[in-house]
Amino acid sequence: MIRTNLTTEQTGLLSITRSVRFMEVMAWLLALSFAGGSDLLPLQLGGATLYAFRFVVMVLGGIALVDVLLSRTFFSRWLNVLLGAMAFWIIWSLMPWYSIVDYGAFQKDVFYLVIGLCTLLSIGHLVKLSKEHAFIKATIAGLLVNLLLGVFQILTSIQPESAHVHALEHFSSEHFVRFAPVGMFGNPNHYAFYLMVNLLLLAHFRKQLHAGLTFAVGAIAGIMIFLTASKLAVLSVVLLSANMAFEERQQVVDGWRRYRMEVLGAVVLGLVLLTTIDWKNTRQLALQQERINVAPDTTHTSSYDARGGLVSCAITAIGETSGLGLGPGQFPAYLERPECTEKTGGIVNAHSGVLEIVAQYGVLLMLLIGSIYLSLPFVMRQTATFSWSLVYAACLGLLQAANSSFLASPVAWMMLALPVIILKSSKSTS
Repeated sequence: MIRTNLTTEQTGLLSITRSVRFMEVMAWLLALSFAGGSDLLPLQLGGATLYAFRFVVMVLGGIALVDVLLSRTFFSRWLNVLLGAMAFWIIWSLMPWYSIVDYGAFQKDVFYLVIGLCTLLSIGHLVKLSKEHAFIKATIAGLLVNLLLGVFQILTSIQPESAHVHALEHFSSEHFVRFAPVGMFGNPNHYAFYLMVNLLLLAHFRKQLHAGLTFAVGAIAGIMIFLTASKLAVLSVVLLSANMAFEERQQVVDGWRRYRMEVLGAVVLGLVLLTTIDWKNTRQLALQQERINVAPDTTHTSSYDARGGLVSCAITAIGETSGLGLGPGQFPAYLERPECTEKTGGIVNAHSGVLEIVAQYGVLLMLLIGSIYLSLPFVMRQTATFSWSLVYAACLGLLQAANSSFLASPVAWMMLALPVIILKSSKSTS
């Protein structure tokens, strides 16, 4: 039951937390900082680096918490359960029985959990005040900017400098970070992850947007994801496209009848460009150069072998800790053990949200968080968003392994917050 014992007149803070204009500005800042990547506008604060996204969600998350405490108005039932699980997660991470090896990594991971909690609180507060549409508009604006940057990067092969780029160049000949679109994210996998989160949002709200623009944006985003060579994101696009084609099957049939020659022409043109565009030749030359300069001095393990090694080491870690986990941020230190280094080829991150959570926080936490997200199709079963929830759950299962570190990624936390917006929309349309 929602109670509103306090009024704006009784508490001056509520006039801020519920200000229409202020919340719209915060919605735009949140969406645009999300679109700017995790490394946008670094701010040094007490020896730590605070990026734009983290700063905005901390402010907005604090505002949301103040609003809840003063107004006694809460969120949707599903989000309340998730917030309770997040609070338990943070408390669990501070429990004293963990044997912490790397205290710096411990502090960072706890901080990432706080950022995740603030992200959920921020989106929940915007939805509670019906400001999610401002967030969606700003998100689309950020998506358009990133798509334009991606097209520019593909056509010119000009990429932003990134420490991550240089690190990968000295690690494996499989990476082509300089020669694939990265938008504002400095890494093609992270860029593909970001685009996929936006496509999930567009897919749900497509009927409220201009059909032609939505299709064009979706098509370009799909092409950009393909050019990143991010296998998990490409598979997610295929799943989402198949679902959209099924839901809009009559429109697909009608469109094919009217525009089949244009579609065939576009496919042929795309295939021609695929075989002649400069980025492909550049990538092939880069592969040859890196094999000569890097591979002889590097212990090379294929991506599939390395991920298998990560799974093996995570299982071993769980066994050694009786299922309780190593503690926040401790899995990278565990991977430095000789037996793990040999299996993973020197990879120092989990490269999987599931492995991060289960190896560091234990089986119980993984089951708790996993069950909440697996419950979404059940929660949405009698709404028009049921099929979307199935695709979302499948994409989440795939994309949790898209980043080297899941919990540190703003995109990951934003994807985890998407259902909050969708649940509000499904209630208003059901």
